[in-house]
Amino acid sequence: MENNLVKFNCPHCKQPLAFYRPDKGDMVQMTCPACHKTVRVKIQEKPIRLNQQEEKKSEPTVRYIAQLVVVDGPQNPRPVYRLRIGSNIVGRMDTDTVQDIAISGDTTISRRSIDIVVKRENGVYTYLLTVINAKNPVLVGDSVLKVGDSSVLHIGDTITLGMTKIRLQK
Repeated sequence: MENNLVKFNCPHCKQPLAFYRPDKGDMVQMTCPACHKTVRVKIQEKPIRLNQQEEKKSEPTVRYIAQLVVVDGPQNPRPVYRLRIGSNIVGRMDTDTVQDIAISGDTTISRRSIDIVVKRENGVYTYLLTVINAKNPVLVGDSVLKVGDSSVLHIGDTITLGMTKIRLQK
């Protein structure tokens, strides 16, 4: 049952939360016990488990787990941004704002738009996107997410921030 446990932090107060992956449905809604705000998490599919040989080989040396590749947008050439375990704040490049991944060339992206939290438990990597602040819609595939919404990501998913589309890749 442990593989069906989804752990994440409340996007409002950062309180650790968890729920068991539902058998049916693709959206889980809950109230944070700490801040009493509603948290919605979109579930797309179960994460993929690495085979044991890949797991042993990558465990001691892996620093970056996956990457975000710009597939459409005003940037030229198409940049690649690496994700690391833990929080990865993504937003528009701005010298006055701190973010882990700063996307340049698209003024329609908020300065601190989303947070992608990468976790590894029992050889399984999970990716949870939470919208922090976005004046324009954030899309995961065709699903529109609002500020405070979260979505479990999987390799191959496309995220739209402003006019920029990025894909999560291994």
